[in-house]
Amino acid sequence: MKGQIVRRSLTVIASILAGCLIVGFLFSRITVSQVAPTLPPLPTAGRFQVAIGVDSSSGGGRTVVVCDTATGRCWVDASGGRGKTSWRDLGTPTAVKAEAAD
Repeated sequence: MKGQIVRRSLTVIASILAGCLIVGFLFSRITVSQVAPTLPPLPTAGRFQVAIGVDSSSGGGRTVVVCDTATGRCWVDASGGRGKTSWRDLGTPTAVKAEAAD
């Protein structure tokens, strides 16, 4: 008699657990908080990249380097911000480095 009651109790408990799992799976949906936001695509790099260096010492100047990413050519202006622009063509640094290695 006692064995039947224990078996019936376990059957009822297992049935309730299985029912809860089935109901949970049927009603489970992806909520807004579970969806990762989509980010806009990153902009592509521009053709010209600029780097500005500033000398922090007294009377120090600035150096501007402009590189053309399509050709690899670079120019530098080391006028120090005194109003006289003196752009100097550095050429293509990778080509110069390859020639020096030969």
